[in-house]
Amino acid sequence: MAGHLLTRDELETDVLDFLYARMNAVWRPGARPADALTAFLERLASKPADLAHLAIIYHLFRPDGAENFFVEQLPDSVDRLSHTTTRNRSTSRRIGRGQIVWSETLVRQHARTDPTIFVVNEAVKEYDTPSNRLLANYVREVWTELDRIGVSGRGRLGVSSEKIIANSQEALRSAYLREARSITAVTASMLSAASRSKHSIYWRAANLWQELEALQNAKDISSLRDILKVGWVGPLVDDDLFEIYVLVRVLRALENALCQGSSDTAEYNLIGRGSTWIAKLSGMEWVATVHFNAAPHNSFYSLIDENDYKYKTLLAHYGGAAAAARRPDISVLLRRKADGFILPIIIEVKNTSLHSQYGRDSIYKVFGYLADFAKLWVSERGAIRPKAALVLRSDVEVDDWAAAVREEVVLVSPPDLTTRLEQVFFAALGSTSTAQ
Repeated sequence: MAGHLLTRDELETDVLDFLYARMNAVWRPGARPADALTAFLERLASKPADLAHLAIIYHLFRPDGAENFFVEQLPDSVDRLSHTTTRNRSTSRRIGRGQIVWSETLVRQHARTDPTIFVVNEAVKEYDTPSNRLLANYVREVWTELDRIGVSGRGRLGVSSEKIIANSQEALRSAYLREARSITAVTASMLSAASRSKHSIYWRAANLWQELEALQNAKDISSLRDILKVGWVGPLVDDDLFEIYVLVRVLRALENALCQGSSDTAEYNLIGRGSTWIAKLSGMEWVATVHFNAAPHNSFYSLIDENDYKYKTLLAHYGGAAAAARRPDISVLLRRKADGFILPIIIEVKNTSLHSQYGRDSIYKVFGYLADFAKLWVSERGAIRPKAALVLRSDVEVDDWAAAVREEVVLVSPPDLTTRLEQVFFAALGSTSTAQ
């Protein structure tokens, strides 16, 4: 019997429940914070870079966020920004821009007997205005933060982030913002000048800057709830959201299998900047390290290196066909505390049904991983079962689960995903008794 197909809202809810320490009521309106939530917020506050990461994504990509400002309004307005004009009286032998002061010109020409001398009130544009300083500061801050967190890829978030960075760099090269003096802090006079401007780009920049500052210093529950809800999962396309959902289910299953359902001995790195590991969980006998979207030579570096891939080795014989190592969606390294024995498990995620051709083709992809990464399971690790799991969105119906879980590759899908994954890990751990 096919299970219920989870909706996007259900997927988001599950991910957010996990982020909020699995307290379902906490991020709902009117909920009272609990001690566990306070501890969660304190951990988040102790890592201001993580909060800044979430805040900038929420600030830009929520439905009414600042993305449109950078993608459309900024490039359309950057050549029509405001400036002040000062009059600079000068004497020269050419008539430049400005108004000739004939009374003084005639006196000079007569005194010097030189009819080519002119006194001119020249109009000089000044771009270093309070409004331009604020706009330049805001654009530079968003660009710097996006560049620091390194959002990339072909999804909406990556493509739009690259566009925002490019538009910001282009705007900061314009005379209006290039000549605006760098500032260490936005002042009340800058905000006032921008807010009173007839140019909408200035007063919108003032509002957006104030919002970003408030988000980066968020203390209250509702602000953090919104930042996490929209900033972490909101921009994800359905395929990516399902991957994150499965990742959360893998972490839940490992907590159950190793830590008796507690996260007290777990260390999470859910932002993942500068490192591919997402979580480290320590149980009585085993320690698990979970990697997301990482090549095996990074997640299982003690077992395999960049020269051990059959795929890359084959293509190396064909000069122009360079290739990077393939990356499973989720990699789990289980290390036994007693002797350091390592058990590797890879998990591939596909947002499709087993009945679809794409779903069936994905099984071949996982078998391809086992062949390509064969170095992971040499000698004593060859008896490990299962070695990999393929998680599909729906329609995985099992006639004999006890037999299925003893295969090299196991297929699973919601709704009982955590239980099935937990059983996959137990089966793999149990098979180590023969892997000596």
